[in-house]
Amino acid sequence: MNPTRQRISSHKYLPAAILIALLIGPGVGGAQAAPDDAAPAGAYVGAQLAQRLREAAPHELLPFTAMLREQADPRALRIEAGRRRAESGAQASRAQVIATLKALAGESQAPLLALLEAERRAGRVGRYEPLWIANLISGTATADLIRTLATRPEIARLVWDPPVRCDAQNDEVVPPGGRRYVPPREALSAPASGGSLARMRGDGREDPEIGWNLQMIGAPQAWDRGHTGEGVVVAIIDSGVDYTHPDLSDHLWYNSDEIPWNDEDDDFNGFVDDTLGWDFIFGDNDPMGTGPTDHGTRVAGLVAGDGTAGIATGVAPDAQIMSLKASGGAWSNVYAAIQYACDNGADVIAMSLSQKWHDGPKPDYAVWRQVSDNELATGMLHANSIGNEGDNIDTDPVPFNISAPGNAPPPWVSPEQFVSGGVSVIHAIGAVDSLEVLCDFSSRGPSAWEDVGASWPEYPYEIPPEYWDYPWSGGLGGLLRPDVLAPGEGVLATRQGGGYLSFSGTSASCPHGAGALAVLIGARGDLSPAQAALALQLGARDLGPLGKDNDYGAGIIDLTGALDVVDSLDVFAYVSGTVTGALSGDTLQSAVATILETGAADTTDVAGVYRLMTLPGSYAVELACFGYRTDTLEVSVAPGERRIEDVALTPWPSGQVGGLVVDEESGLPIPGARVEVVDTPIPPVLTGIDGAYAFPDFPADTVLAVRAVHFGHLWRDSLATVGDSQAVVLDLVLPHGVEDDFEVDQGWQAGDSTDTAAHGIWTRCDPNGIFDGGVWVQPEDDHTEDPGVTCFVTGNGVPGAGEHQNDVDRGITTLTSPLFDGSWFYEPFLKIAWWYSNDTGFYVDDTLRIEVSNDAGASWVTLLETTESNHAWQVLPAFLENVIELSDSMCVRIIAADTGSASSVEVAIDDFSISGAAYSPVAEERADWRLCFAGARPNPIRSGGMLAFTLERSREIRLELFDVSGRRVCLLAQGRFEPGAHEIAWNGTDDRGRRLGSGSYYARFSSGGEAATRQIILLP
Repeated sequence: MNPTRQRISSHKYLPAAILIALLIGPGVGGAQAAPDDAAPAGAYVGAQLAQRLREAAPHELLPFTAMLREQADPRALRIEAGRRRAESGAQASRAQVIATLKALAGESQAPLLALLEAERRAGRVGRYEPLWIANLISGTATADLIRTLATRPEIARLVWDPPVRCDAQNDEVVPPGGRRYVPPREALSAPASGGSLARMRGDGREDPEIGWNLQMIGAPQAWDRGHTGEGVVVAIIDSGVDYTHPDLSDHLWYNSDEIPWNDEDDDFNGFVDDTLGWDFIFGDNDPMGTGPTDHGTRVAGLVAGDGTAGIATGVAPDAQIMSLKASGGAWSNVYAAIQYACDNGADVIAMSLSQKWHDGPKPDYAVWRQVSDNELATGMLHANSIGNEGDNIDTDPVPFNISAPGNAPPPWVSPEQFVSGGVSVIHAIGAVDSLEVLCDFSSRGPSAWEDVGASWPEYPYEIPPEYWDYPWSGGLGGLLRPDVLAPGEGVLATRQGGGYLSFSGTSASCPHGAGALAVLIGARGDLSPAQAALALQLGARDLGPLGKDNDYGAGIIDLTGALDVVDSLDVFAYVSGTVTGALSGDTLQSAVATILETGAADTTDVAGVYRLMTLPGSYAVELACFGYRTDTLEVSVAPGERRIEDVALTPWPSGQVGGLVVDEESGLPIPGARVEVVDTPIPPVLTGIDGAYAFPDFPADTVLAVRAVHFGHLWRDSLATVGDSQAVVLDLVLPHGVEDDFEVDQGWQAGDSTDTAAHGIWTRCDPNGIFDGGVWVQPEDDHTEDPGVTCFVTGNGVPGAGEHQNDVDRGITTLTSPLFDGSWFYEPFLKIAWWYSNDTGFYVDDTLRIEVSNDAGASWVTLLETTESNHAWQVLPAFLENVIELSDSMCVRIIAADTGSASSVEVAIDDFSISGAAYSPVAEERADWRLCFAGARPNPIRSGGMLAFTLERSREIRLELFDVSGRRVCLLAQGRFEPGAHEIAWNGTDDRGRRLGSGSYYARFSSGGEAATRQIILLP
């Protein structure tokens, strides 16, 4: 009998197969496209497999995975599983889900398996293995046979599935030189509460020493409460486990339905003599770890090492270990190990393996998601490492810095998750050190679930629309990752062959999460995956910003807090509902629901839904949303009650606020100024050619600040209030000048069409300090005196990150100021604060350049260029007239470049200003002056026309053309003109000679402090 051959087991719940028609989803990657000659029709063929098909020798066997179109609908499967769980318990629910998945795979795969068996006998197939955890088949076959498979209508996609080295799959951080060391005795601490393990054992053994890592997450306190994971089976999917280690040998899962060493599959699970687990690499029943630094043995020790040899390392020291050896094989071997765990009674999976973005092949996210969704339907709890790419943003960019499957959703979606999509099985575990500082290497979120290939052409697979449920949208949204943090640096774990060895990486933090889940399910056997996720996250000790975030997740695992949540699950009540506008009926996003007595709050998601959890009782629930009257509900909830309270909020009354934005000196209107209502979601508006703005629906009976911002003027606020249906005129007067401390957005442009940098893009923010050793790489504070906090930096690293986290990589990134009128100043003096770092050294291929232009960016003059780090704020002074001719179309840009050897380039900019007296010619006599601007003829203009004006004496004049948004497109005339009639030709082009689009334009003629405007229509 082939020990790796799977059989579809006969379960008493097999009639669930009749649900298959209801549970079939749209399938994974059902695209019909195929690259060039790789697939004549039918299946989508991954680019990496297509390349190997072109290169393969005639009889070469290529590893592949075939994903079938028919897949279980995860939502329908979960609903049916939940119904069965409520009626008959978790075991019955799992049995029905597995029976359904097996029946679906057995029926849809049968024709393909018959074909593969025939081709195996003919030598065109080496091996093949059907799987049901996702409906797929893996194997090896010739290129011609794979092309034949690609024409089969039942196959959705074919991807390359080669073996992957253990060190590429696992998430261990290996110390310099490859040395893994035994920490000093000081790394350990005395047992909490006076010998808790010895007391619970009751066998007289000496109590072991307990590592700092277990103390950090509250494991001894959990043991004192009697929760050690007893009876819980944890599957270790890794490189094997040393099942002879004295700390593990008493805690091995044993397959009691299998008679050892009789060469029979006694329990009909498809595996012969699998008494302790299975080796999926060699297809045998010996999942022993390999080598003195075996990765899987250390993972197992952090789950269940009981300290028999002297040091307690396991979070759940009475849990049972199921060893599933899959690391070092293909990813399909890992899928098979997950399937085995689900089918053979594991309660928890600990998987310190992940597929990274930079891997070859890249992770097939859709397949991982299907596997994780089906795994969740079985009721499995699964802790996974998230990768060690936190300081490798250049190779694993956000939103793909979290490795698969750690990027799949958790079983419970936190209220902080603004974009709400599907759920899955994964508890994603990040890493902290012994000081509770986030490890540099711990990967960062968010994760994107969207049409990845549309934005990242290097991604070789398609993702079906049902998995576009957490879109990243170019830097916003996405799935919050990780879920929680655990110790992951210099942690002591069991060593292959006996003794202990240090362990670092999210490989080390992950088994803490798995052990914690084992403790929780040991405390309450009917705990659902969603409840386990809720308890782990709500019980966590928060770090960083309040609530769950993309660096710290929900915080550090705290078993005391998590057990408190578990103990209270039957007591908690739930209030949720949808918030809409009473008049429009539209759902309201960003409304805030608050329980006034407790302060518990939630913000409505994109569907207008809020969710609150509380103890039973009577409460006042306040619903508030800007632009609507606050409503308060009186709600009484009983233990375990789930109450729905939908709310329709009445809009505030409104009036109108509008006016002009004008220059303080001349009194002339300022077109193109941005006017905003500060700290509100009211969209800002731009002033027109006449400097006018209007807010037609300004909230009545409130006092709000209205701000006008126009680069080249100093921004100003003015308070406004309006009564119901009233109209208020509020003019805003701006002094001339250029000052920008970046506390207010004045319109600088981050990015340029010529930029090539992949990371470290300019961003306006409160910077997080980053240093390498004792040398600052990115500043902790901006240059502005308090209370200023904001500046521009080239990618803001997270607190505690290494110097290569979100720095400039692979090219240049540009920051450009808006245009300003340098000719307004007499001897203008420019100042700008700057910071530059490149690995604390000197790299001629890394540069910082500051440049100025007098022709709206058509040409540039360099003010500063440096390749040498300073690691401190410095100020660049420059008299502009000394370097460039002044004009009214000036701007500045800053270019940060990392174009050669890999190094850490960080740049920051702050406090940009231009000072100098206003340029004012000697006043001229005005007695004989009269403005006379006739406008254009003909009007409308098609190919060209003339603009006429008349002067009664010699005058300085300016004739400009603006579009309807107030943006100047052409300077037609400027300077001193003699008395008399004048005509200026215009051919329909802008300052650069480019033909303008048809539509309305405005010609503005000004002289001596007066101005006149005429509309011009340009025809196509």
